[in-house]
Amino acid sequence: MERTKKITLSVEETVLQQARAAAEREGLSLSAWVTRTMRREALIAESAAVVAAEPRMRELIDEHRAANRQALSRALDGTT
Repeated sequence: MERTKKITLSVEETVLQQARAAAEREGLSLSAWVTRTMRREALIAESAAVVAAEPRMRELIDEHRAANRQALSRALDGTT
């Protein structure tokens, strides 16, 4: 397990209330919920940076999604 570090954040009151409610619904502490959310957002940002750095990457992702949609459509129609 990684070491943790205490930090101070300023958060709008309504956002804090929403985060606390979300953490409670998921059975997590606010700290665990915020850590998970920050990790997820950091990975999304890193992925976006990779895609932006490699123009062909977006094209490949779009082609992959289109192929998956076509395969799903064929499977649902029974025309595999």
